[in-house]
Amino acid sequence: MSAKSNAPVIIKRKKVVAGDGHHGGAWKVAIWVHFLRSCGAVLHRRFSCAPFDRTIAMSF
Repeated sequence: MSAKSNAPVIIKRKKVVAGDGHHGGAWKVAIWVHFLRSCGAVLHRRFSCAPFDRTIAMSF
């Protein structure tokens, strides 16, 4: 810059965020898969392993 320049000096400062900003979403997927597998296991035990009884099936 020359000494005759009257242009203002612009200083941009970046805000640095360190640490716990964003975590991945893998734990959400793992919880959802665990929930679905649990539901599947309950339904399998409920309707496949037990003898069919219409009165019990209609109670749902």
